[in-house]
Amino acid sequence: MKIGLMYVSDYGFAAAPSNWTTELYNYESAISLNWIYTGLWEWTLVRGTDSNENVFLLYGSGNIGAALPADDFSLRPVFYLQSWILYSGGDGTQENPYRISSPENLISFTIDGTSYYAEEGMTWGDLVNSIYNILNIKCNDSSCFYANLDAYGNNVIRFDDVDVISSDFILEEDYTIRHVYNGGGGN
Repeated sequence: MKIGLMYVSDYGFAAAPSNWTTELYNYESAISLNWIYTGLWEWTLVRGTDSNENVFLLYGSGNIGAALPADDFSLRPVFYLQSWILYSGGDGTQENPYRISSPENLISFTIDGTSYYAEEGMTWGDLVNSIYNILNIKCNDSSCFYANLDAYGNNVIRFDDVDVISSDFILEEDYTIRHVYNGGGGN
């Protein structure tokens, strides 16, 4: 799990949807509808657009502005949950913090060293239409793959040097990628 600072957009979208178009530099009217707002001055992860030196900051007033990162303001660590993580209790106070859990039958597998999750007994075809498909994996009759961002071809998923297909069960194993470029071929 990676921990960091919140994005400015995290703050904006924590308000009621009716406030999603409110300009964040003039946001006082929306703070009563924003569950993230605490009245503290807090750093965000995003660099300011007005210079290379400033960082966006949540002011105590609820507005977003920019300041030099040398200033002494609060840091709020955040982490992002996958869609299958479940709320299991707590009210968010120090005495009773939120508790989260995951499905009991969750397995992990890796593709080229990066971990992913699926439910035990899932096939690659099942994964395609599930909440675990964070890579936007697709399957056809001969292989399962995800598209390259550079549009030169596909990344075909392999196990023991064999392309996986839709009906193959996902195993708690290490998978690799075979790059297939437009016009065929691969490595």
